[in-house]
Amino acid sequence: MSQVVLSASFDNLQSRHMRLLQEAHKLGEVHVLLWSDQTVRAIEEKDLKFPQVERQYFVEAIRYVDHVSLADVSSRDNLPLQQIEKGTTWVLEEYHANSEKEAFCVNADRKVQRFCGAYRRSKSAALITLTR
Repeated sequence: MSQVVLSASFDNLQSRHMRLLQEAHKLGEVHVLLWSDQTVRAIEEKDLKFPQVERQYFVEAIRYVDHVSLADVSSRDNLPLQQIEKGTTWVLEEYHANSEKEAFCVNADRKVQRFCGAYRRSKSAALITLTR
């Protein structure tokens, strides 16, 4: 089964997040890279609603999530490559898809295989498959 990765704070879980995880689960094994408290503060420049321990507990309790690990990233537009397997699909909400994420994949010696709308209903997702 292929690996699907989502990288986010999940500080204020909403139905759109559940829907995104549900659709990601259809693509393969879902691995959430949960941002640490320090990363959330640096990237989002706001106070947390829930501490890392609680956010991790919430995300681990979601049936569509197979694995959760903590991640420290420098921006919304990259992933910690040491935690990403070859052939991983990066799933994100469509409005977060941008040329910086695509450039990150290319500069990280990854090929962007797909970058497109993914799921139906009112929300959509962008998919980036990282291959070497």
